[in-house]
Amino acid sequence: MSDRKHIRSKADRRWQPSKIPNDNSPQAAAEAFACDHTRKCEVCGDTPVVNATGLCGPHTFGESATMGGNW
Repeated sequence: MSDRKHIRSKADRRWQPSKIPNDNSPQAAAEAFACDHTRKCEVCGDTPVVNATGLCGPHTFGESATMGGNW
């Protein structure tokens, strides 16, 4: 057997379009920046997180005043 790893074909490497809908409506923006109390921040484990980023307020916006969902 060869020690080489499986080399991916060109078909595996081609660009795939995003599955996220391109919705610029105010409702979509409000939903993207709403608080999600069911998930934890990917950096510090704090809740709530911003839906669009998966990070807590301070890690998303860079301001400590956004802690606890104050955004």
